[in-house]
Amino acid sequence: MQYTLKNINELRVADLKTVMRPAAAVRLIQGQSELGAKPNITNVTDFNVGTYDSVNNNVDQLSRHLETGNVVIVQSDPLDELSVLSSIGRLSTNLPEALSSKVKDLFVAVRSTSSINRAIPYELVSKQAAISSLAAEQQAKADANAVNKTVAHPSASRVNNPKANTANGSNGASTRPSNPYQSQYTPVVYYEINVEFAGQWPRNSASLFLEKTNEQDKAIARPRADRNLSHRSLSRFRNIDNEPRNLYLNIPDKNGSAPLQLLLAENIVPVEKDTEMDEWDNVLVPVRPLAYLDEGKNKANAAELKGGYLYLFWKGELWRELKVSERSYYQDVNLEKYRNVPAQQNSDNDSELRPADGSGLPDLWIPYKLNGQVQAGATGVKLLFWPTQLTDDQIDNYEATPADLDKYATELDGLSAYSQSQAFSDDQHVSDMLSNSLIPVTDNDMPWLGNATSLFGRLQNANIATAYLDGQNKGIRFKFEVGMEDYDHGHSTEYLAHLVDSKSQWQQTQLVTVVKDSHGTWRECVFYALPNQGEFSLYVVNPDNNYERSLILSDLDYAALAKSVPVDDKIVTVDELAQPDESKFAPDQFWDDYHDLLTQW
Repeated sequence: MQYTLKNINELRVADLKTVMRPAAAVRLIQGQSELGAKPNITNVTDFNVGTYDSVNNNVDQLSRHLETGNVVIVQSDPLDELSVLSSIGRLSTNLPEALSSKVKDLFVAVRSTSSINRAIPYELVSKQAAISSLAAEQQAKADANAVNKTVAHPSASRVNNPKANTANGSNGASTRPSNPYQSQYTPVVYYEINVEFAGQWPRNSASLFLEKTNEQDKAIARPRADRNLSHRSLSRFRNIDNEPRNLYLNIPDKNGSAPLQLLLAENIVPVEKDTEMDEWDNVLVPVRPLAYLDEGKNKANAAELKGGYLYLFWKGELWRELKVSERSYYQDVNLEKYRNVPAQQNSDNDSELRPADGSGLPDLWIPYKLNGQVQAGATGVKLLFWPTQLTDDQIDNYEATPADLDKYATELDGLSAYSQSQAFSDDQHVSDMLSNSLIPVTDNDMPWLGNATSLFGRLQNANIATAYLDGQNKGIRFKFEVGMEDYDHGHSTEYLAHLVDSKSQWQQTQLVTVVKDSHGTWRECVFYALPNQGEFSLYVVNPDNNYERSLILSDLDYAALAKSVPVDDKIVTVDELAQPDESKFAPDQFWDDYHDLLTQW
């Protein structure tokens, strides 16, 4: 086995596969010294590792330089297990800092002059790629030298015309560089994309990612607290090419399936590495929605949501649909999965038109500024809460008729306060978390409002925003006595309650649910978003028998309906099947199918 001793500055790309690890090199030279054999390492005692002193042991001195990475031993016949690179090109660990830095610099040079994907860390660049890069470099130099020899005149050489060379100022001195092995590669400039988040808060399972391109792989980043500025967090995509990228929101699936991916912005331009900005061109604001408890929309009278659905309309279109869980987490629906698919065919669960598959999130990441453009007005975000899942027709109507959406939705243009104060002022429907206080929910409030405050408390000092929504707390709750039911024997009938206004086209159908802890004796239903003017009639229908129904209340105005009206009628089986009064029910197929009831109304 033959070895060559080199200074660290002489190390080249082609040597990477043959450089011995320091520990192996030290064992080699110490073993040779102990055996008394002449080392076959070139000029050990004469190598410039320090002033020669016959008293000192130059082998030990050389070992110390190997251990610090100032000197390397290169094998002419490499053994992979002894090299600084493994057989797959991964950089060995625990290398001296000087040697590790030099190897990294060489890999940077390889990546800058080859077709290697720059998104791959330098440790994973294969030895074959390094050698191929070197071969291409040497071939280019050989071709250049051949051209130079062809055009050069013999009289131009220093041998044939030494005086001319002296006259030109060289004085016959050698123009050869002091270190012929020194790298001539231009340092690579790395780029990055930074996305700013308002506040610093506990992590959630969502993340951001850059879409894959022809030159670069997909990259994922999560928000991390900015150590220099306490009002914000940053998602940094480091060491990428200077190539515009598309940015996505990445939401894991609760069942471990493919994550939900939502486009945020296209063609985001990177900046040079280590660039700093007071506010970046791409800013997301985490938002925690609260529900107004009264019609006056008083922020001092608000509560958490524990049911229903949240709808984020962005640029006039529905961007996200989220189910609110009992614990006040938000779960995304994969809207793209259900586009152009009839709602009643989307789920085996009759209570959901579009099931929520996303993992639970404690807040919503709202796009505030993208590519330097503030998202407001026509391009802004509007947030809508609805106790039940919207049908396809309702979604289409809100997208086509912004005026209808504005009746119930909250616009989030107030997030612009962040650019002025790095916090959120008391805007019309937006504020900071610190100024909020939650009001206990009572039995008179709607069932989708709750008293849970654990998430609210965790986020209160996070410098994120609160958005206040119409909680649809204005509703009517009816309770019916149905008699004792034995759930262990036989079928328990599911009743529907249908409320219709004879003065308008408004109507609503709700499932009559079992009251908790009632052993089936009582059932109730809740209607919401009723018109202020109208005459209302309430029917209870047994969907198991197409014509079985009871008229509970008839032609009451809203004021009378809102009073505590005793309902003495029990839900009973009608012996004589009466034909339905079609004038009371707008859908033509009211009696045909129970599933149609849930989707049409």
